[in-house]
Amino acid sequence: MEFRFCKRYMPRVQRALVERFAGWIDSARVGILLLSVAIVVACGALAVRLSIHSDLTNLLPASQKSVKDLNAVRDRARPFGTMHVTLESPDAALNARAAEKLIQELSSLPPDLVAQLAIDDGPRNRYAWAHRFLFADLKDLTAARDALRARIDKAKVNANPLFINIDDDESSQDKKPVATDQLDALEKKLDELEQSATSPPPRASSDGTMRSMTLQTYFSASETGKAEKLWKLVEKAIANTRASVGPGVDYGLSGNITLGLYEHDSVLDGMTLSLAITLILVGIALVVYYRSGKIVLAMLWSLGVGVMITFALAWALIGHLNVMTAFLFAIVIGNGINAGLIFVARFLEELRAEDDADTHGAIVTAMREAIPGTLAATATAGVAYASLLVTDFRGFKQFGAIGGIGMAATWLTTFTVLPALLFVLGRHGLIKRTRPPRIGEWLARLHPTNDRRALLVFAGITAAAIAIASLYIAHDPFTRDWRDLQSSTAAIHGVDALAARMREKLPQQEIPTGQAYQLVFAVDKREDVAPLVAYLRQADKNLPPEKRWIRDVFSLDDVLPTQQTEKLAVLAEIRTLLDDQALQAELSPEDAARLAKLRPPDDLRRVTDADVPPELAWLFTEKDGSIGRLVVLRGAGWLNSFNVEHRQLFAAYTRAMKLPVPAIVASESLIVSDIIVSMEHDAPKMVLFAVLGSIVAVFFVIGLGRHGLVTIVCGLAGVVCMIAACAIVRLPVHFLDLIALPITVGIGIDYAVNIAARDRAEGDKGPEYLLRTVGGTVLLCSFTTSVGYGTLLLSANGGIRAFGLAALLGEITCIGVALIAAPALLAVLRRRTRAKNH
Repeated sequence: MEFRFCKRYMPRVQRALVERFAGWIDSARVGILLLSVAIVVACGALAVRLSIHSDLTNLLPASQKSVKDLNAVRDRARPFGTMHVTLESPDAALNARAAEKLIQELSSLPPDLVAQLAIDDGPRNRYAWAHRFLFADLKDLTAARDALRARIDKAKVNANPLFINIDDDESSQDKKPVATDQLDALEKKLDELEQSATSPPPRASSDGTMRSMTLQTYFSASETGKAEKLWKLVEKAIANTRASVGPGVDYGLSGNITLGLYEHDSVLDGMTLSLAITLILVGIALVVYYRSGKIVLAMLWSLGVGVMITFALAWALIGHLNVMTAFLFAIVIGNGINAGLIFVARFLEELRAEDDADTHGAIVTAMREAIPGTLAATATAGVAYASLLVTDFRGFKQFGAIGGIGMAATWLTTFTVLPALLFVLGRHGLIKRTRPPRIGEWLARLHPTNDRRALLVFAGITAAAIAIASLYIAHDPFTRDWRDLQSSTAAIHGVDALAARMREKLPQQEIPTGQAYQLVFAVDKREDVAPLVAYLRQADKNLPPEKRWIRDVFSLDDVLPTQQTEKLAVLAEIRTLLDDQALQAELSPEDAARLAKLRPPDDLRRVTDADVPPELAWLFTEKDGSIGRLVVLRGAGWLNSFNVEHRQLFAAYTRAMKLPVPAIVASESLIVSDIIVSMEHDAPKMVLFAVLGSIVAVFFVIGLGRHGLVTIVCGLAGVVCMIAACAIVRLPVHFLDLIALPITVGIGIDYAVNIAARDRAEGDKGPEYLLRTVGGTVLLCSFTTSVGYGTLLLSANGGIRAFGLAALLGEITCIGVALIAAPALLAVLRRRTRAKNH
């Protein structure tokens, strides 16, 4: 039962406050409009600064350990990215000419964008040649030393040590001397190594029809500004090459820089398309419904002011958008205009009611009658968005914060900027009476004449929905395959297809990049790397083959010679043996030259971290110049990038390790695992907060009498039907479409509360009257919101499409319940109340 004080005195207080407020708006109308222009200009300048961050770290709080560790590693390690440029032609000679020209073009790219251009394995081969003696296998060096020692022993007896037969029992014609075999083999290896260092083969297929070169950057794929700049320069280089060489060569781009740019563009393009379609369809619907272009422009202007305020505050508070919040432009427009729809519909209705009705009085009355219902609807929608703030998932928090700000900002501009514009139009005689939309009449005719029968059907549908929704939730609706979260465009498919051809035709590079299951270990001391690597490799070997989760482990030690102390000792012996006077005296000039190539230099020393060229050390080089304190691990091939259980298993394996040395362990895989845990943990909290918060909002605005009860029952019934609809269409649930559930709680109440508020204000005029007056406007509110959600179905990102579908299903169920059940339920409860009173 409502408080008597509120029931008796609040309408009078409300009337007085609204009339004073409306009078102030009328007197300050010009100033308000000028201020709105300034707000749009200023806030628009801030809103356009919003960038889109697709990095998963933006979806979790900065205090999360996985995020803290990843940021700590990023503070130490250099960011990097790769862009592969590929040439394909059936004419190998033409392909080679095009590659030569393109290399010239790419070599002139600015160093702030390109750290290095890799066209072959020359840096690695030259490094191996420069330190060839220490990269030789210790067994081969020992065998060569022993062979030389045997030769010297023979040389002291015989004249020609290169062709002496070691085995006196066998003829030299039957068996080649072992010493010659071993030294010849070593000399052959050195010749091959020298050839690869001086003339490294290009990265090309065996038939020459495909060539590839790699641009290495010191910025990551998430830095879209630099990525786009590099992409344009590479495209220009390709265009110049094509103009010089002519047709017949296909050029392609791949790598994480290219893929990240295409994915960013897919989100941006989808956001732009969604916004454009929403504005067009909403504008057309408003003109058709209200039949006044001037009033529609006034509504869109006030809405635009609210939207600009929303995203200017988003820039000030957050600074960027993520893959979840990028589409809030369309959603805020589609949902934020609802208050204006109700207000303008009531304003035009007041103009039609009396022949001598003045614009000022109609605006005041419309504001007085529209504020309670729209305030309740805005409050419940705001509570639904606020429910996302109670989670630890930053992606939800940012979505809820921006959405809640949008609902508040658009409501405020609806009852400030919009009335000011209407006062201006009215004073200049630019507002004319229009015929009422016929949609209300159609809804009234379609409504069942028997209210009790309609409620029985409603109760049956709701009961079935509860059963379906309960089974759906009980069987864990969260999907175990996140493949839908990947964007899908022609450009992205092209990158994937090119990468597949490269794997098939080109020699594979053992570079640990672009792997979903990848860990980075950062240690404080260089000497901690070796025991850490040994532990990681041994820990995986101790598992059964089918459970081994590590593919490989990389560190700077992998590009340094092994067993250097032992090798230096053997090489010193080889040098002494080669300098033996007895041997030198017996050698022919030809043999002396051959053996001179095998002589280790006098200044031979250990190869250290500083000797590793930047082309090989870049992965293990930190921002402060430190080298070698980073270790990279890649997960086994059986781990599926989009399999949720694999993600959690990889994280569990990682966190179960007892590392022998202190190390920071960072990976986006750990963040994905935390997202899954957070999503499953926070979902019940969000829904509970949204439900309880909406009930409280309804209580404070229209009370918990029959009008509040009908509002809440219809809203919750719409949500239950939405869950059942998701179950019927087998919608996979993940962190993107999960937010549709608490938002639908607020939206479900939105439509019912406006019908209940009109019934509360007008008294007993029946369901047909409600549908004839406010029903059409409520349906229009649902249409504009549905347009905002429906445009998300055009997104290239499967997760965004799933969210749009879930929210659209919620719109359909909630508006259906509001239009069918709410009027009938209000009528039945009123009759029951009267019967009790009599």
